[in-house]
Amino acid sequence: MKILLTNPDGGAFYYILRGFRNAFKCLGHTAEFWDGSLNTFDADIYIGSSGWPQSIPQDRTAKIILHVNPYGSTRLNPISGVDINESDKAIQWTVKQKPDFVFGYGLKGDVNEFWDNWINEFGIPVYGIPPAGDHIIFKPSPDPNFKCDLAYVGGYWPYKAINIDKYLEPARKKFGMTIYGWGGWNKRSGGPISDDRVVKLLSSAKICPCIHEPHTSTYGIDIPERVFKVPLCGSMAICDPSAKLHEYFPCDTMPMAKNTNEYISLIEYYLKHDIERNNMIKKQRICVLKYHTYLSRIKTIFAGLGLIEECIKIQKHIEDLVQNERS
Repeated sequence: MKILLTNPDGGAFYYILRGFRNAFKCLGHTAEFWDGSLNTFDADIYIGSSGWPQSIPQDRTAKIILHVNPYGSTRLNPISGVDINESDKAIQWTVKQKPDFVFGYGLKGDVNEFWDNWINEFGIPVYGIPPAGDHIIFKPSPDPNFKCDLAYVGGYWPYKAINIDKYLEPARKKFGMTIYGWGGWNKRSGGPISDDRVVKLLSSAKICPCIHEPHTSTYGIDIPERVFKVPLCGSMAICDPSAKLHEYFPCDTMPMAKNTNEYISLIEYYLKHDIERNNMIKKQRICVLKYHTYLSRIKTIFAGLGLIEECIKIQKHIEDLVQNERS
């Protein structure tokens, strides 16, 4: 099967699509990024986004799948001036493309609440397909040059800084932390870092504290890739409060603080207790491999297209990954 992916110029959506691409390829499919012309690649499936509107011919054979922002009977309240609801312009463009279905970064219950107007008003099926972990790229690759207690990789800008300043910064001041990323970190960050060095850093840290954007804390949607790729690299994730986190990870698998003091206490405890930390890493890795790699996400894509045999193949592949991890 041939899958064509829209080509955003970086950002979170690029990494998510890269995860899709790698998952499709590891199953033997052909998957490539859009090169400017949909006619040069006779795609069976095209995956795009309302945020990256590219010309999709109306006379086509490919199935069209589009990522969309929330547009539901329950409207999300803006947080700190940031509105993540879909814009009227993007809604009009999406409907015009006549997609086979659309998807949002949430679970099934989130879609029924925050994305349901796509089907209520336009009859477009909508699925919950959250970000996940790319098991092809993110795997244990420790390097003594990156060995540290705590590490964090990510950007810093005013909206994201709300929870970084509340949770990550106090942890950095107390324990020290290796930070890489772009934006307004000033001297706290070593600056941008290449993908291969990200894997080495995450694999070499004892703990990688995770931070959610404010709307994820409040509504539980838009869970970041970070909480999945940290365990895939063999490090331990500890999280700030997030409304739906324990619908992704059982409570005994992902420590989640209720406040800043508990965030600090959890980090301190697991830094001091190697056995408990290593046991938690194993639990987190198995949970991600079983439910939260991009294999699981493209299984939802194939299910939405009625390709049940492909779903069966993917499930077998996932079960093999989990069995290999446990053996």
